[in-house]
Amino acid sequence: MKPHLVRWHKDYGAKGLTIIDVDNGQHDTMEDVREDARKKELPYPILWDRDGKTFSAYGIRATPVAYLIAADGKVVWEGAPLSKVEEIEKRIAAEVAKIPKKD
Repeated sequence: MKPHLVRWHKDYGAKGLTIIDVDNGQHDTMEDVREDARKKELPYPILWDRDGKTFSAYGIRATPVAYLIAADGKVVWEGAPLSKVEEIEKRIAAEVAKIPKKD
């Protein structure tokens, strides 16, 4: 999934999309996550969820899972992202188009 996240960050970040990668810290060490991000030159933030509290709060039982949250804070898409990359990208483009332009 990371190549898609990098591309979406580059294509839509300046238009208002924010990518946040949440890593389930119950499986990975912080050092491993940092090293992976450094090696892959990931341009977006990664939340290391040390105790899996974020995963528990959202009821996440399997990964990868993705959420597209609109500017108004509402979830407009959620699901398994790897099988729906084109669908997600269309939704991203539609949501970014709704963001008011800054002068």
